[in-house]
Amino acid sequence: MFTGYRSPGHASRIRRGPHLAALLEASPAMIVLGDLDGPILDASRALLEMTGYRTDELVGHSIERLRPSWPGDRPPEIVRRLRVEGRVHDVPAQIRTRGGDVRDVVVSATLVSEGEPASIVAALTDVTSLRATERRLAHNLERLQRLSAEREHRLVRRLVGAQEAERRRIAAGIHDDSLQVLGAVNVALFRLRRRIHEAAALETLDDAEESVQLAMIGLRKLLFDLHPAVLDQEGIVAAVTASLDRLADETGIVTRLHASLTREPTPERRTTLYRIVQEALINVRKHARASSVEVSIVEERGGVRITVQDDGVGFAPKAALRPRGLGLVSMRERAQMLDGHVEVESTPGEGARVLVWVGAELRGS
Repeated sequence: MFTGYRSPGHASRIRRGPHLAALLEASPAMIVLGDLDGPILDASRALLEMTGYRTDELVGHSIERLRPSWPGDRPPEIVRRLRVEGRVHDVPAQIRTRGGDVRDVVVSATLVSEGEPASIVAALTDVTSLRATERRLAHNLERLQRLSAEREHRLVRRLVGAQEAERRRIAAGIHDDSLQVLGAVNVALFRLRRRIHEAAALETLDDAEESVQLAMIGLRKLLFDLHPAVLDQEGIVAAVTASLDRLADETGIVTRLHASLTREPTPERRTTLYRIVQEALINVRKHARASSVEVSIVEERGGVRITVQDDGVGFAPKAALRPRGLGLVSMRERAQMLDGHVEVESTPGEGARVLVWVGAELRGS
């Protein structure tokens, strides 16, 4: 993201006309405009209300006033990507409010103009509640490893239920509130376009529309990660198909699916199976460096067996199942609470195979 302070005579290429001013005043989205290596040039009312700053306390000042925090060495990478690619999507960050509270956000930014100074438009989505929930869940999972098997079984079941309830609640809020509001803003921008004929104003409007579209795309991805509607509407096979399609589109990994279910698992077991497959695919995306992944979903012994096989670099399964490897631990715990099991087979350099079986209480055709 942009840092530093604009020196005297450092002229921006973003011009604040009446249309842009009206958009920033009315938009429910948190939008900030600035120079890549300079100060904040403008901010939406939604951002001001969330951070507690007045306009004069942000505009003309360095972005450091918001004190963003990036994991690792992200800032130079983000600046490089903006200069080379012209945009970044869904980058995790933190901003500090005027009162000192830290809010978790994801940032999508677009390079509006090149040259010096290069100007950008960034849209921020507040994910503080979701991140806090994830941290609580991770902490609770670590504690559960130290409990007795019987107590662990009861608590994990309650924890997973609470997690799914929270995911559904947040997903419903995004669908019914944030996406609907951004959709209304998009319609308003379309109507506004009909009344504008000035080239500079139209260019600014283009940038605003693109920022809204990027925010909507990011929210839809987040919505799918939280709880894909297709899982409830069409079942486990359709949900896994959608996840594989997304993996292929975003990474280039070749995906294949073999499914032979004649009956659908009950909702609790269907959700459990999907979460295990989701975690396995996350591991493929993040760690496997695979060129292909194959998923099999079949009925077996009155339940459902799912296999996820990749051709990546592999790993040592015993090390991965220690408490620090929360992804694979989570798979095992989810399966065990339904009297199922997870097996992980891998050799470094020869890919990995994750097999899960859950007695699915299959419903009739």
